[in-house]
Amino acid sequence: MGMKVHVRLRANELLAFDGRDVVARHPRLTRRYSYHAVLDHYLEILLVKPGAFAGATALAQARAQATFTAAHEEFWAAAKAKVLQREICHVRYVQQNRA
Repeated sequence: MGMKVHVRLRANELLAFDGRDVVARHPRLTRRYSYHAVLDHYLEILLVKPGAFAGATALAQARAQATFTAAHEEFWAAAKAKVLQREICHVRYVQQNRA
């Protein structure tokens, strides 16, 4: 984040370069208002808000393209469990400190 990259448009893809290194590669979208989400771009968000991912376009696309793997599913389940555990601890803390 915060770095400038050089972008090249090819017939079927968009490439972003940091110097000579390709740092991002995405399919080129030819329809107006079309959208392509990359599931792995959302993994950090899963750690904080795993519940928001259930209705995400990225998840729907990844499942349709069969790129939502068992590893992704495990990561998501672990993130949901971690957030649930945090919420349980918070509720218990509030209940104990009301008295």
